[in-house]
Amino acid sequence: MPIVSSLFKTLKENTLSLSSKIYYSFQRRDKNIWVFGEWFGKRCCDNCLYLANYLSQNHPELQLYWIALKDADLSALSKNVVRVEKDTLSAKSILKRAGVVLYIQGMSDITQKPVLYYSGAMVVNLWHGVPWKKIGIDALKSLNWKTMLKMRMQYGFYGSKFYLALSDEFARILHKAYFCSDKHIIKAGYPRNMLFYDKELVKQCRIKLNAYLKAHYHVTLTEPYFCIVYMPTFRDHVEDVFSFNNVDNQKLEELLDRYNAIILEKKHFVSSEKQERQSEIGNKRIFGIDNDFISQELLAASDMLITDYSSCFFDYLLLDKPIVHFLYDYHYYENDDRGLYYKKEDVACGDVAENLEQLVDTIGNNIENPQKDRLLREKRKNFYLSYESSQSCQHIYDFIQRHLYNQ
Repeated sequence: MPIVSSLFKTLKENTLSLSSKIYYSFQRRDKNIWVFGEWFGKRCCDNCLYLANYLSQNHPELQLYWIALKDADLSALSKNVVRVEKDTLSAKSILKRAGVVLYIQGMSDITQKPVLYYSGAMVVNLWHGVPWKKIGIDALKSLNWKTMLKMRMQYGFYGSKFYLALSDEFARILHKAYFCSDKHIIKAGYPRNMLFYDKELVKQCRIKLNAYLKAHYHVTLTEPYFCIVYMPTFRDHVEDVFSFNNVDNQKLEELLDRYNAIILEKKHFVSSEKQERQSEIGNKRIFGIDNDFISQELLAASDMLITDYSSCFFDYLLLDKPIVHFLYDYHYYENDDRGLYYKKEDVACGDVAENLEQLVDTIGNNIENPQKDRLLREKRKNFYLSYESSQSCQHIYDFIQRHLYNQ
């Protein structure tokens, strides 16, 4: 009786969620207890990390906690942030008292349980990317009243009420995709982008990358060399994503040799929790990068970005370096996979390649003339990242404080 069992489980979880939502809404909260979690409790590398570290240095009055799985790598987290294992009694106790809860995906970042211990806290989704790919309710292929009701409960009732938006354009999408009102939009930049405003930290990222390549590949690179990062997004319905590790192309090899260039390939966390390091075709200038190397630091260390529909290229605009879009499956992704909010010509920040031959030519053109699309990059940045600034973490803190003490 698998169907009956499944229905019973769903009913039980919904009952727990609803009852706990009501009960814990009246729990006494400490406004100085802030709780963070990311990527299903598995990682510590995104907006929550950078905001938590900033607050630990600048707002000592706060009690900061990070919820994660037991084996999660929290080495990048400030020592002033208390580590708590996910779904333990300690984690539940803290969530019951927390005044602010922040994540980047959803409640699964901090708990797998259907009980909403944090109900009554100010719940903030700092998000993890600027949407070119459709999100929330917009990503659904079909809608009926049952689906709409389910999504309204999931996003509007059980989920976060506050969202971080980098621009009015992003805010517009959030309104529709997650049923949130304008007063629940935090208009500020991403905390993780604070790294790009510190030139000394950017230099340190290059040094860290050199050390990583030496440790993992026994390769010592001599400056100056040209570093190209390839960061594709995941596909909902296919696992076959283009990889340079499978490319045997003489023209590409000659190009990389000519410009003393390397390609670093880092898969999306959802696609592969561990990137293969070894190039299958033995190209000594192509390297796979593990997921334990923080993406933002990899971007900071690079000289060019190649991506597809991943929102990492929006962040990369702050570095004002060449961006190449490799859209080899554009029509599939637009029509059969997640779907896109914009046509490629309305969002692309540089050259668009649709096959390997075009990609190789485009790489060469951008190495020779890295400034050729600078005006286009500036235009995109002003539209899609209009709230970005070096003070984004403080702006987020100020918004949360205003809500906590003025409600």
